[in-house]
Amino acid sequence: MKKILIIAMFVICITSDVYSQVSSSDDCKEDPTSIPNQLIQLKGKVEIADKNNNKSVRVGAYIVFQKAECKKCLVATYSNSEGDYSILLGQGKYKVFIFEGPLNGQFYNALAPEQEHYVQTKAGERVQNFNIKIKLREPSVILDESLDGISTQTHKNYQ
Repeated sequence: MKKILIIAMFVICITSDVYSQVSSSDDCKEDPTSIPNQLIQLKGKVEIADKNNNKSVRVGAYIVFQKAECKKCLVATYSNSEGDYSILLGQGKYKVFIFEGPLNGQFYNALAPEQEHYVQTKAGERVQNFNIKIKLREPSVILDESLDGISTQTHKNYQ
């Protein structure tokens, strides 16, 4: 009985694996020569917004675009020394992430609350502009002074 159950589970696993490969390959039956016509250049500037509405550019921002209907479909770029970025994306809707950190060992998404979190690339538009505002978390510094009052250790906590 155990052998029959094991064989049945094996057949189910093989069948589902083959089916997933066939169904995913059906999505990719486009003519490869049409791919360049489907690419859109998305470009813009990454700006840091502070409490006083002062703006400065973010150099080296790590920008990730995730295809809206595909959690594993990721593409990324960095902003240059002027805060500008440029990336080629396929047509569709993308969720935008700006990863900063690590803070306490973890990265965080630094998109400003008022920043649009999705961008829609449109067919027929070869170049689209999409500026990104970010808000960096501010450290609060705690000084831990030794008994002699000379040496200090700085510890940063982030809000």
